[in-house]
Amino acid sequence: MSYIKFILTITLALAIDSSFAKERWQDAMQKPINPMLALTLAPPFCQGMEGIPALPAYQNKDWSKEYGGDFVFINHYCQSKPRILYYCYSYSEAEKNECVASLLPQIDYALKSAKSSYKLYPFLSKERADVFLEIGNYSDAISNYQIAINANNKFIPAYTGLANTYIKQKKYDEAEKIINIGLTHNPKKKPLLKKLEIISKLKVKK
Repeated sequence: MSYIKFILTITLALAIDSSFAKERWQDAMQKPINPMLALTLAPPFCQGMEGIPALPAYQNKDWSKEYGGDFVFINHYCQSKPRILYYCYSYSEAEKNECVASLLPQIDYALKSAKSSYKLYPFLSKERADVFLEIGNYSDAISNYQIAINANNKFIPAYTGLANTYIKQKKYDEAEKIINIGLTHNPKKKPLLKKLEIISKLKVKK
């Protein structure tokens, strides 16, 4: 065997071995994550929970007073969210989708006894929708963004998320319509105006 063939053979063998050696996403999700990294990837209300340090401004914050009794169920979401953002996107598309979808049970747990009056209800419904959008389940994404909007018609991320879902399907008229509805409840808000501008440009290119 020539030297070049030998090097190529070894390189191929190492590549195959590393692909088999990569841990399953399920195992990766069980690993601890750097606390400061978790801090940057989790929403502020997760600060102070296990493995997520609290910045000085939040060290004495009682989030349950702000969000009510249902807040006690948020811990599983807070533990999973940073890990999903950190680990899932290093896998193949199919595995990435499975990994991202593993956030759904954690969101459902956080919502298990919540009413639409729960202050985090719109946010968590939007989070469910974000997962469905990421994995390509557009119908469930749309319904969950609409749930978030119905719970709080001033919640801008739900409008932009719903518009993005329509954009993914090249349904630009529907995307434009939902942003305009958002603007009736949130006049002159920059994220909505910016999204409307993007949609207008896409319609021209159509």
